[in-house]
Amino acid sequence: MTDTPVKAVDAWLRTFASGDFDSWDQLADPELYMEIHFAPPGLPSGNRGLDVCRSTSRQFWQVMKSFEWAELELHATDDPNLIMGVGKSRAVTTWDAPYANEYAFRVRVRNDRVLEYHEYINPLPVMATFGEVLAATA
Repeated sequence: MTDTPVKAVDAWLRTFASGDFDSWDQLADPELYMEIHFAPPGLPSGNRGLDVCRSTSRQFWQVMKSFEWAELELHATDDPNLIMGVGKSRAVTTWDAPYANEYAFRVRVRNDRVLEYHEYINPLPVMATFGEVLAATA
């Protein structure tokens, strides 16, 4: 457990980047809802439930060799359980293609665990790097 919602979200995002899905039980609420806004076809836009979200995220990691946050900035709001943030990523796929994107986050926390995770991404880098993979799953 963490002592602030900002720290809870930071731990969640860094754990996601590491691919450590076993730690999700300590960081995410069992009723976790994840939504990727502006997701291109072939990428699920929303999932509900910790196990479903974990399974979907594991599928993403099957094509990633590495993923890291190049920049991550999180902010508390007037609502103590709502965190807003922005970030930039650097990654490499299993076929050695570089991937980078920019994100905006809206994250709701309950009892120091992520309850709702809304990620706003630029779909163009996703389509450029993962277009063939996404087309095969659409």
